[in-house]
Amino acid sequence: MSKQRFYIVVIVILVLVNIFFLFSINHRNDHHRRGGPRNIIIERLSLDDKQIEAYDILIKDHRILSKEIVKEIYKLRQSYFINSDSLLVPLSNSYIELERINKEHINDIIEICTDSQIKEFKVFIQEQNLFSPNRHPKH
Repeated sequence: MSKQRFYIVVIVILVLVNIFFLFSINHRNDHHRRGGPRNIIIERLSLDDKQIEAYDILIKDHRILSKEIVKEIYKLRQSYFINSDSLLVPLSNSYIELERINKEHINDIIEICTDSQIKEFKVFIQEQNLFSPNRHPKH
């Protein structure tokens, strides 16, 4: 693959990720008004008090990690569009890291669930259409 083709592929991926990210910012603001996905997941999975306590810790940790990487992405994007193409790879890596953090969060939630809750959580994830750029969760 030529260098130019590589950059085109990476730019297309970044544009798609940005579109997804913009939709998730709007969606995230809606969640904060309604109490976020926390209450929905607690209710849907019928988490007990011990699980809720563990889940709240997972949420706190996830928010800290996500916030850090999102700040990094904003800084890199600003510099990338103003300065140089040399930031394309670090920017791409930051998006990859954000997705890794999100996947780890889902895996961490699964770890605190019973077998029946895991099945229900997987159904919930599919219903929420989390991987669509135009996702509009069903509540």
